[in-house]
Amino acid sequence: MDHHHISAAALTDDQTGFTSRSFLIRYCEEEIEINDIGLFRAELDVEPDYLNTDFYLEVELFFSDLSLIGGPDKWQSQTVADFETKAVFKSVSLQKFVLHRLPQGLNEFVQVVFDDQYYSSLNCTVEATLVDFRFRARPQKSLDT
Repeated sequence: MDHHHISAAALTDDQTGFTSRSFLIRYCEEEIEINDIGLFRAELDVEPDYLNTDFYLEVELFFSDLSLIGGPDKWQSQTVADFETKAVFKSVSLQKFVLHRLPQGLNEFVQVVFDDQYYSSLNCTVEATLVDFRFRARPQKSLDT
């Protein structure tokens, strides 16, 4: 296994989130290019001021103690399936961002910095665009008197 690509990127179980690939940090100030892309679509009802709708971006850092699989020296002797079942990831930090007026379009650089014991920095780009309009007939209310 490549220590910078232990398990693949995927959608979360509820299909509302995205996890990047898992990787092993072996030394201080190690840089890893993740280059994973998460594509999401949202549907909004066209109501007054819908173009000013805010969205929220949450970026969470997970950590796994490799002592459960024999320590960092023995991780290569594990298969990917063994690693994914034995490694227990826990959330160690969370950053939340508000994306203002996302339906108007957005192309922003976001630097995510996790501090304290699990210090790391993530550079990402958030892009959004309005793709199309879909007109749906709404059921009309009956005027029973």
